[in-house]
Amino acid sequence: MRRFYISILMLSLSLFVFGQNILFSGKVYAGNSGIVGVAVTDGTNITYTDAKGKYRLPSDTTAEFVYITLPSGYDIPIVNGTPCFYVPINDKSQSKQTVNFELKKSDRDDYRHTVIAWADPQIYYEEELPLAANAAKDAEVLARQSNTPVYGVVCGDIVGDHPEYYDAIKTILTDTRIPFFFVPGNHDMTLNVRSNDWSKATYKKAFGPDYYSFNRGKIHYVALDDVFYLGRSYWYIAYLPEKQLAWLQQDLAAAPAGSTVVIILHIPTSTRETQERENMLNVMQNRRHLHERRNDAIQRSRSLCNRLYR
Repeated sequence: MRRFYISILMLSLSLFVFGQNILFSGKVYAGNSGIVGVAVTDGTNITYTDAKGKYRLPSDTTAEFVYITLPSGYDIPIVNGTPCFYVPINDKSQSKQTVNFELKKSDRDDYRHTVIAWADPQIYYEEELPLAANAAKDAEVLARQSNTPVYGVVCGDIVGDHPEYYDAIKTILTDTRIPFFFVPGNHDMTLNVRSNDWSKATYKKAFGPDYYSFNRGKIHYVALDDVFYLGRSYWYIAYLPEKQLAWLQQDLAAAPAGSTVVIILHIPTSTRETQERENMLNVMQNRRHLHERRNDAIQRSRSLCNRLYR
């Protein structure tokens, strides 16, 4: 009988820790004006700001971040070398929390813009950092010569299993004055953790959410994490978990018909090999469902991914 009472107590504690609801609310604004229609998410649910820029987002204690889809026409705020579109949720004890996002109206029209895709810096040694710096200087020259706003995306393998170089990479890219977005690669995983849910813990501390979206001009960009860790040594496959697919379905539902969507991820969604012979590490295994989510909401899309990710 004593064991029965202990089991009930442990179950009750588990429900309290993992099932507690949190209501996030706040405002997305620029100056003294709220911004209407901005998507706000916890990585599971998505809500939108009202005419005053206010939102309410039901969530729970599993939320790691509250973040927004950066709207077109506003500057991309950079803090500590990363786009500041998210707020980490470190205190899970408060059932009601306020999270605000302040943006600044851009001085430049981003309808026409340039995006630089940088894949696999994959820094293993400190001696390799100057090579990354030289590549960044080339990007800086391109940005200075461009007649349009320039943005960047790093498509994974930011480092070669050495997260101690994250800060150095962020400094190098910050010096270009180009806002760079990031997605994780297989060499950005935290190894020997118990499940995939923990495999991007170090990455998230440095760069924030591992999947999100942002808008520039009339283009909707979606960053995804398709590196699925198998919980043993360096084993992983190319796979999108259900949580991301469900979030993506909500995200794309708001895209106007005919929108151009650019998907940013590390492991590609196509291969020259036949499906029977393809390697589970080299191409996303459940890509058909990714394409279904895309086709539910849009008529055109582009996939921007790294095909040389090893």
